[in-house]
Amino acid sequence: MERARAMRASQYGRYMELTEEKEVIHTSAKEPRVVIHFYHKDFRRCKIMDQHLSSLAPKYFHTRFLRVLVENVPFLVDKLRIQVLPCVVCFVEGVTKDRLVGFEELGNGDEFATSVLELRLKQSGVITDAPAKPLRTGFDQPQRERGRRSGIRNGTSSRDEDEDEDPYA
Repeated sequence: MERARAMRASQYGRYMELTEEKEVIHTSAKEPRVVIHFYHKDFRRCKIMDQHLSSLAPKYFHTRFLRVLVENVPFLVDKLRIQVLPCVVCFVEGVTKDRLVGFEELGNGDEFATSVLELRLKQSGVITDAPAKPLRTGFDQPQRERGRRSGIRNGTSSRDEDEDEDPYA
């Protein structure tokens, strides 16, 4: 409960705008998963991207969804080499993992389903359906791994198994 309160206080589950460059840098470096939309207020396609991201933010509580006006962050625009808008940059554990430039990868048209953007963000690893650090138990492992770890050879000799498998895998 305490962690959920802290996440709500950090604005998780909301599509927020940051105005200061230092705040954008700090957030992208410190948060586990961040989606940042670099936009311009006069671009129609940026408004379309805003609609899609604002509908995804409440669905993925473990990812921060942010938007930044390019005029407010000239250093970042230059550092990240942002030349086409809208530009969505995905950060995982402080590292740039992916970027979407314009609508090229979303069908290259103004009308695309939010699910297309959602799938693309899932592929980059910035949004996930599962918790950030899943609980692991012995029952989560595939049958073959459980057998190997418990020393069961499933009726094969160790010589046969060693020939088929890489000992360093």
